[in-house]
Amino acid sequence: MHKVNRLGEEKRNMLEALTVAAEENARLKARVAELESSLEHIAAEYELLKMAKSHSESADAGSARKRINELVTEIDKCIALLNP
Repeated sequence: MHKVNRLGEEKRNMLEALTVAAEENARLKARVAELESSLEHIAAEYELLKMAKSHSESADAGSARKRINELVTEIDKCIALLNP
């Protein structure tokens, strides 16, 4: 009878441990889902920033080209004035 009681006690302990482990598992799965969502949000923001930076660099390059063309035009006019 003593062994039966001991086995019953071990079974209750194991079931309690299983319940605790299942709760921890559920908590960790929720945390993983939260972190995955956060990662997706950050990845989307990163892609937007990359596109914004790329457009910004293109705009800077375009304005630089425009300024260079203006300077070349001014130089051509000066050269034309120097030639008789």
